[in-house]
Amino acid sequence: MNTLVLAYLCEPNRGSERGAGWGMIQALLRFSDCMLICGPEAGSAIARWRADREVHGLEVEVVPEPLWGPLAKRTRIGEFLTYLSWQRRARRVGRRLAERGSFDVAYHATLSAFWLPSVATEFGLPSVWGPVGGAVTTPVRLWPLLGWKGAVVEVVDWLAVRLMSLLGSTRRTWRAATVRIAQNRQTVSRLPSGLRATTVVLNHAEFHRVPRPELLPPEEVPEPYVAWVSPMESRKGPELAVRAIAAASSSMRMVMAGDGPERARMEALAQDLGVANRITFLGMVPHHRALEVIRNADVAVFTGLREEGGLALAEALLMGTPVVVLANGGADAIAQAATRPDLVARIEPGSTKNTVTAMARALDVCFERERGQPKDARSPLLDQKGSVETLRGLVNDAASGNGGADQ
Repeated sequence: MNTLVLAYLCEPNRGSERGAGWGMIQALLRFSDCMLICGPEAGSAIARWRADREVHGLEVEVVPEPLWGPLAKRTRIGEFLTYLSWQRRARRVGRRLAERGSFDVAYHATLSAFWLPSVATEFGLPSVWGPVGGAVTTPVRLWPLLGWKGAVVEVVDWLAVRLMSLLGSTRRTWRAATVRIAQNRQTVSRLPSGLRATTVVLNHAEFHRVPRPELLPPEEVPEPYVAWVSPMESRKGPELAVRAIAAASSSMRMVMAGDGPERARMEALAQDLGVANRITFLGMVPHHRALEVIRNADVAVFTGLREEGGLALAEALLMGTPVVVLANGGADAIAQAATRPDLVARIEPGSTKNTVTAMARALDVCFERERGQPKDARSPLLDQKGSVETLRGLVNDAASGNGGADQ
């Protein structure tokens, strides 16, 4: 198969949208040659990555951003305006490539937001759109964990998504895509009713490629601990993790890797709750160090209040680390894809008090079960081969015209 791929952001050995985009490219390369249209940051990162390795089946066409892009991207609104402008340039390049090449399908990989349009449906080819997200919201009963600033961001984001999803170009993308893939059920529910039944749920984190770091030698292994790895932002739920540790067994320690606007408040909260001596705040760490924290942990906890995917969660599962996860949005979709449900504790969101209590109980059970178990015996808890085969079938459906496009 020959695929024309649109991925504004995709970088090897990265997390978030960039890492997810690269995971999608790697998945596609397992069954297709790819001509990748990407942004300048992605192009530079891929060039560095392939400088010392031989890569087959991948060609890259870098489309520049507008001159004002680097300055505009200092704000979140500016990032999206830059992307929309970049797409107009990518449309011209994509059409030229489609006219000259013999492509079977066009694939939109990133940005993965259902409320943004994609020019991948305008190349004159069958198209696959997604997996896309962008519809997950924080459960209302957990809003107290956001703080007033986080609540303001929640409302602003909700309004922005509502407005962008009304754009004619966005709605044309929904209907023009031959195959639609969503990251979670919440995103499916935001599409027109006539498109929901033919939209497939498959989270992009399931394709994330994770290097397995070495386990620490026995003499360097710290006391048993729970790992929390994420930016310290209110929507990532660090307060939920701190409160859960305070409510759990007094022997439980937690290592928190990540930095951000909530860190000082979390350190103060740990002091107030009397657990400052049980929580280690590492701050910002390199990606490889974050992976080490997860792999050497007895249990990993994921408290994202509004997650479309959750690459750190997928990384934990791919390294075989048992997890306790707030069952909301994309994180729940990933958790439900685990091959060993007994090693995944899904905590349904309720009131703050009830959610904290349920998470603490689950941590106690998992921590006690895993403490002392050999970590080198762990095996991946996600079936990436099966996910790639599902993706292959969807791309084949699009190429043959058997997708769910609105005709």
